[in-house]
Amino acid sequence: MAQAAETDTGMQQRGDGRVMAQEGHGHTPAAWTAVAIMIVGFTVGAIAVVTAVPWLVAAGVGIVVAGAVAGKVMQLMGLGQPPVYTQDEAGRRAGAEPGTAA
Repeated sequence: MAQAAETDTGMQQRGDGRVMAQEGHGHTPAAWTAVAIMIVGFTVGAIAVVTAVPWLVAAGVGIVVAGAVAGKVMQLMGLGQPPVYTQDEAGRRAGAEPGTAA
């Protein structure tokens, strides 16, 4: 089994060169809340399609959008994962040209 080494960007690099996230796949209160709200929205929308109630389909879409907004707001409040930037993105944020060291 390949050993993992942490890179300077906070990611783990496996011995075979692949990079894997250190923090996981969004296991945060913001992600869980967004997904839970969106599941309710998709369920409402599915029931509305089966029962042929157009306004309820729109309500389901609205609930899904509300879930995405709630997740983003919670992330901005510090309840989600911080963004991970590549070296080029980090350089652009620091004012350097893409492809050059920051």
